[in-house]
Amino acid sequence: VIINPTAPSQPQQQCLESYGRRVCGYGCKESYGNIRCASNPRHSCLASYGKIYCGLNCREDVGRVVCDEWD
Repeated sequence: VIINPTAPSQPQQQCLESYGRRVCGYGCKESYGNIRCASNPRHSCLASYGKIYCGLNCREDVGRVVCDEWD
């Protein structure tokens, strides 16, 4: 078996808890008591103005969040 040490590893699921609510997934974020995680390991989350958006390549663009693919 050949193992490539430079190959990207699969992101690990994580869990966050806030106000008794527990959420698990990928790229989790917490903002103003809200928590959210992406369901897809290729996605991540971005907190902006108290809201959390999850998807592929999310970024802020002129006061709004844009993702290539939403979760």
